[in-house]
Amino acid sequence: MTTEWAVVPLAEQFTLNAENTGELKFSVTNPGAVADTVVFDVVPGDGADRSWFSVDEPQRRVGPNESVEFLVKLKVPAGTPPARADVVGLAYSANTAPEESSRTSGRVAFEWKPKEKPKPIWPWIAVAVALVLLVGSVVTWLLVSNKGKPVVLPSTSPSPSAAPTGPKPTSAPPESPWPSNPDCLAHDPNNVTVTFNGSFNVWQVISGNQAMMAFKRQEDAVAGQALAQAYRLQCFVGRDNTRPDRYRYIYTYWKEPVRPAPAIANPDCLSHDPTSLTVANAGDIGWRVQSGSEYIEVMSTEADANNVLLVMRHHTAHCYVGRGYTGADRLQYIVEWGR
Repeated sequence: MTTEWAVVPLAEQFTLNAENTGELKFSVTNPGAVADTVVFDVVPGDGADRSWFSVDEPQRRVGPNESVEFLVKLKVPAGTPPARADVVGLAYSANTAPEESSRTSGRVAFEWKPKEKPKPIWPWIAVAVALVLLVGSVVTWLLVSNKGKPVVLPSTSPSPSAAPTGPKPTSAPPESPWPSNPDCLAHDPNNVTVTFNGSFNVWQVISGNQAMMAFKRQEDAVAGQALAQAYRLQCFVGRDNTRPDRYRYIYTYWKEPVRPAPAIANPDCLSHDPTSLTVANAGDIGWRVQSGSEYIEVMSTEADANNVLLVMRHHTAHCYVGRGYTGADRLQYIVEWGR
């Protein structure tokens, strides 16, 4: 039986930065009753080229009634004349020919502009040279006109008794707020260990009797251990949601950092501008937290999404542990953190 894949872009358009690069996520859902492996690709419209796009982990196993997300990166080559184009997401089963099971998303538009050329600096160099020559000429004239008498040049430093004329120092801006009534669990960062739980076939990060995180790969658990050792509080947004796929709507963040903090090897991070974060209604899916065209997180309620926004405004990058695992249940074993 052919899987009727559902492909949905998670933003209305690709928004490119000044370097004509951008990112966009597509959601692919398996509505059937049997697990299947999906292959994801993009098909650009007229005016764009496939070589401009790259897809992270283009092949995934998807369980029945489950969804996976694919991150698509776009980079328009330098020198490409400004124009507008579009692209569609394409999904098909790995064990069948694309023409038999392929499904596409709606079109996503994007527009690129020419890069601004750097302004030449030679006029400023010419001005600086002219000033040097002028000062030299004045000094020479003073020396000649005074016939060997000592020359006293005017001081450019203010008199010690002169009152300061600059603006008065201002106090530092207030710190951005955190979610009120936070859902946090304290732990001892010096007592965090990794253990394998054979009953559930997972690697767990544990502090005392508190199971903090679970991963399918030992290397992810080691990274999770370093993350837990860097903070004293593990906090959550959305743990009270009652959706069937509840784990998809829980966001993790961390507070009370330890100094110095253990390093996380090869951190998996994506940068964001804290001032560009917004919350958008995604209908039945939930509420999106996004930065421009980049979808970052989906929460069950608007209140949860706004709390995630408050947390992310404290950071300039959103990071993950566990995204390298590609199993159908991968979303259950990914933990977020910010830096």
